[in-house]
Amino acid sequence: MSLDNHALVYATEKTGLPAARVMNVLNLLITEECTIPFVARYRKEATGNMDEVQIRQVQEMYEEYIEIEKRRAFILDTIKKQEKLTPELEKKIKAASNLNTLEDLYAPYKSKRKTKGMLAKEKGLEPLANILKTTNKSIDELKAEIEKDYVKEGVKDFDEALQGACDIITEDISNDTDLKEELRRDYWNSGIVTSSKRKDAEKITDWQKFKDFFEFSEKVENI
Repeated sequence: MSLDNHALVYATEKTGLPAARVMNVLNLLITEECTIPFVARYRKEATGNMDEVQIRQVQEMYEEYIEIEKRRAFILDTIKKQEKLTPELEKKIKAASNLNTLEDLYAPYKSKRKTKGMLAKEKGLEPLANILKTTNKSIDELKAEIEKDYVKEGVKDFDEALQGACDIITEDISNDTDLKEELRRDYWNSGIVTSSKRKDAEKITDWQKFKDFFEFSEKVENI
């Protein structure tokens, strides 16, 4: 099996490893179908003494690129068949650099049951949603206007009209790929992971079997 040159470049950029070593690793793994442990132990001269973690990272980044491109082609083809592929959307899909962004772009076009936002739009509440997004008026100030213009067949009262408009706004936000990417960056940059010991931790005895396993693994490694 021959290597994908674009995937090779991607793996090199993502791992930050020398291109020659990345190519050697991929040739061994893909072309010669060697296993990662075999390459790490018996092909040190070709890999520059890369360990299993580095070799596996090269493989994962190579496969990640292949998966991204397969998904990109599928998404483009699917939206094109729906006759909804605009030049702007096509440009965004082709520029997407990861699966998260691709899935965000594809989300509004997936076959799915009608959402609350879709149902609200069918009731004619999208103009109200646009008003809520741009107005400086309070809900109390808008109440008379909403009851006059949007409480009609299919919308029984003010509360239902307001909820429908909010459902549309919520869906618009969830489909905003730029906003979602920004939130992801903020999450990874400032998110904090915490952990605490369970109240009954001292009573749990299953840890012993894991302890025995790790001790056994260490003995095997030392053989």
